[in-house]
Amino acid sequence: MKKEDLQLMIFSLDKEYYGLETKCVTEISRLDALTFIPRTAKHIVGVINLRGQITPVVCLRDCLQLPPRVDSKETRIVFVEVQDVLVGLIVDAVLEVGDVASALVTAPPEGTAAAFITGVCHYRQPNPEQSARVMLDSFVQQEKNALARRLAELQLGIKAIARSPLLQTGSAAAVTAELYARRAELRGIENIALTDREGLSPVNTAKKPLDLSRRKYVHRSLAGSPAHEIVVSAVDGGIILAVSEPVVSAQGQITGVILMTTDLAKDEALEFTPFGKTGERYLVDRAGMFITKSRFMENAVLLKQKASAPALDLFIENASPAFFGKYLNYRGREVYGAMNFLAALDAVVVVEQETEEVTGEVLVALLDIERLFVDELGGR
Repeated sequence: MKKEDLQLMIFSLDKEYYGLETKCVTEISRLDALTFIPRTAKHIVGVINLRGQITPVVCLRDCLQLPPRVDSKETRIVFVEVQDVLVGLIVDAVLEVGDVASALVTAPPEGTAAAFITGVCHYRQPNPEQSARVMLDSFVQQEKNALARRLAELQLGIKAIARSPLLQTGSAAAVTAELYARRAELRGIENIALTDREGLSPVNTAKKPLDLSRRKYVHRSLAGSPAHEIVVSAVDGGIILAVSEPVVSAQGQITGVILMTTDLAKDEALEFTPFGKTGERYLVDRAGMFITKSRFMENAVLLKQKASAPALDLFIENASPAFFGKYLNYRGREVYGAMNFLAALDAVVVVEQETEEVTGEVLVALLDIERLFVDELGGR
């Protein structure tokens, strides 16, 4: 390293890259269990015993007003020393240590966190595949967590509706009004429907009779079990996640099924949003077809357009549930891709980005830790 160079530890937060001078970094560790301390600032998430020293741990996402963190196997605590005070910083992933010429650092852009940024620089990653793996695996974990939370939320909601005695005793008009009221209370719900023992639904929020007698999840609930499935909507042809519960009379007899659905393309709780210039994330079914839309094929017919081939391998019995690699995607473009099999939904979540974009330069913001914690340090 030349004398005029800066040695930076480069890490990621919410799809962005930041750098800390290594002279203030003491060590890096995995995210261990933290001890919560009540009545502290929001960004202080707890303390950790670091070889006998009780050390506060801070969420950098909160400090920089970024979206809430989603922990993954790449999440790290970076320990820094600020004016003789040891602090742990939670970051999405630590990428590498690299040298940057001071002359290449320019003034930071205007923005919320500009007061904490001393400058920005372009940095060409010496190990782009590792950087891609860290970032794409993080996105996969975000999608898995978002889908799991949404499924749990829907299941909790449908269980509550299934317990309503009105489903057994109310008139069709009263039950319909109740279903509309429940749909208004819940976010992002496409339809709530009540079926009879044959799987037919004259009572629902779709404003038309629905024949759901061939739906597997309806059959499972008519047999007495909670169920869920990704299917084509009987209302508008969109791709939906449906959850269902059996409706049981006071005598213990199953009289029908109550179900609710959410459109995967419209549900704001799910984040199948593109990133960068070529990055995208989507779901694939067992036939290797798109469940959610592609960034580059908005008009493709879902469940009839083939996605990237490696996703199919994850459905093979006893196959590894996770994949990362470089391959030609469904457009014939070379990409890095990360994938994970979601057993609960019998689907694969895919996150991929063209290698040409990954191997280019990234913009790194140089973070000034003393400025970031000036208020806490001033109160010592």
